[in-house]
Amino acid sequence: MPTKTGIVINLDYEHSPQDLCESLWGQICLVLQANGFTYSGRLFLHEREPEYALPLARSLVESLEIHLEFHERRFHRYLKEFYGFGYKNISNLLMPCPRDIEVSYNA
Repeated sequence: MPTKTGIVINLDYEHSPQDLCESLWGQICLVLQANGFTYSGRLFLHEREPEYALPLARSLVESLEIHLEFHERRFHRYLKEFYGFGYKNISNLLMPCPRDIEVSYNA
């Protein structure tokens, strides 16, 4: 089944404690992957349409706030970017374009 939704999350390591960001990142990865997202190259990917996957991602990330210490709540202050988008295809531009690949059997 093709991927239909992508999520980008970047924490604000510049203005937040490194250890807290690392802990939050680990929790984000766990909760999203436990709920159908796969992690690939700085993207969380989901096979469902954005209408389903985007609210799911938001609610899962926001649910992590209740696990923070009281003085660390307001989870959004630790987020630098939190984007979701829909797409039909993904192309890894680090790889050569399939039409440019040549196979040679000469040794």
